[in-house]
Amino acid sequence: MTRLLGPWPVRVDEGQFYIAPDGNCTEVPEKRMEHALDRAYKNAGLIGSCKDIACVLAGINCGTVLLSVLQADTDPDADSASWDETEETDLTSSTGDFRYTALMGNTGEDPQEPYETNLAHAGPGKYRLRCCHVG
Repeated sequence: MTRLLGPWPVRVDEGQFYIAPDGNCTEVPEKRMEHALDRAYKNAGLIGSCKDIACVLAGINCGTVLLSVLQADTDPDADSASWDETEETDLTSSTGDFRYTALMGNTGEDPQEPYETNLAHAGPGKYRLRCCHVG
């Protein structure tokens, strides 16, 4: 199965947004959030992850970016020539639920926002998360 979702405008706070269980960062231990953020900055890249959470660095301090998601059961072979930057990481889901969340929480004002969609389409387990940026 391969399914393209989005693009959605996602809110960026403090240069970042998260992918977390139920779209709720507060349910993830703070140390895990810090670890994911540290990994993103250490790699000087787009993404850092820890069990049940991923931090995406957006390249802007605050505002919105467009997010598209390609859900696939096998590696879709990214066309790296189309992107300025591409980075991958493993992400493990204990609950089988991953949703976008802004650092300061989701507003719920836009029904099109991706926090309505569970990105862990195959349930609990290990996922490969690839972030691509064009700028």
